Amino acid sequence: PYLILSSEGGMEIEEVAAKTPDKIIRLRIYPDSPLKGFQKEIIKKELGWGEEGYSLLEKVGKLLLEEESSLVEINP
Repeated sequence: PYLILSSEGGMEIEEVAAKTPDKIIRLRIYPDSPLKGFQKEIIKKELGWGEEGYSLLEKVGKLLLEEESSLVEINP
């Protein structure tokens, strides 16, 4: 499973992926720890997020794994 993030976000992430694929960040979710330190650095650099953002993404990752979901989506 992966977290797929973008600073360009919005409802049409597929359009962002088609027009500006470099704006899409894909981060692997690990069962032992949804976010690793190096991933937090990527999120900080690319999105400017801090601890609250990491905490939210860790919870989303945990939810995805615990519920054996194929998709968990958050839109602005």
